[in-house]
Amino acid sequence: MKGRQHLEKLEGAGFVADISEINMQYTHIKDFAVSRTNFEKMVSLKTQRQYGRIATQYDKWEADRYWRDGLDRETHTKEKITIYLNYLMKEGKSPSTIRTTVAAINWYMKNFLELSQIEFDNLPPVKQTIPNWLEHDEAKKLIENTPYLEDKALIVFLLDTGMRISEALNVKIEHINFAENTVMIEKRKGKYIPQAVPFGEKTKNILIEYIGDRKRGRLFDMNMWKAQRHIKKLGYAILGKKITPHVLRHTKAVALRKAGVSLEDIADYLGHSSLESTRRYARITATHLKQLPQTL
Repeated sequence: MKGRQHLEKLEGAGFVADISEINMQYTHIKDFAVSRTNFEKMVSLKTQRQYGRIATQYDKWEADRYWRDGLDRETHTKEKITIYLNYLMKEGKSPSTIRTTVAAINWYMKNFLELSQIEFDNLPPVKQTIPNWLEHDEAKKLIENTPYLEDKALIVFLLDTGMRISEALNVKIEHINFAENTVMIEKRKGKYIPQAVPFGEKTKNILIEYIGDRKRGRLFDMNMWKAQRHIKKLGYAILGKKITPHVLRHTKAVALRKAGVSLEDIADYLGHSSLESTRRYARITATHLKQLPQTL
């Protein structure tokens, strides 16, 4: 009944409640997710699209509640979003999905509606599992059998620095200090936190060969899709298993943990905003911890 009253008010004010207009609004949210310049620089294209889909789902739910129950669409309160999260939990959505939804809605509010983000307490805990990583002989085999220099340089760089693929693809040649064997990351996961990350002599030699006479510009001339596709294909071809850029990042983290490096230092090295993401490496067995931390 309330939804009908809202519809009458819209019609009386000269507005046309047309489904095509609503669909255009949803499409606009998706387009926004892949077109907003500032946001593109903060997260990967994959995350942009994922957040766009989640924001669209939230907006559809909100529209449905508006027409059915007269839900206020002008304000976005913690109470209203909590109602949506409870709805998702009743639908059987996983704790990981709930947490991703919170991140996506906060992104939607900040970047699309220009509203302040909302903190949520007591979200359902996500079960931490030990991530996939490469053993030393697997990493060595992958490097030695990668035929193209650009792919080899990228794999070695990710294994040795533990960078996210988005961070690695943003590195410029002028960010590399071969005298100190470090590379400067300007921001981590969208936050401007300059950090010098070290790399070894093997990585240095491969990078020097790969860079050649270039003095400036992007270190790797490829996009996210190409990088992920190449690494995945090489993983199946050489190791017979699925390899992603994040598996290479996990490999570095595991090597650090095997060396007895504290979780706090690993979190700082990897650019984790909290220890929750790092605690998974605490579950590595005692046998693994006795091994030497050779990434390459």
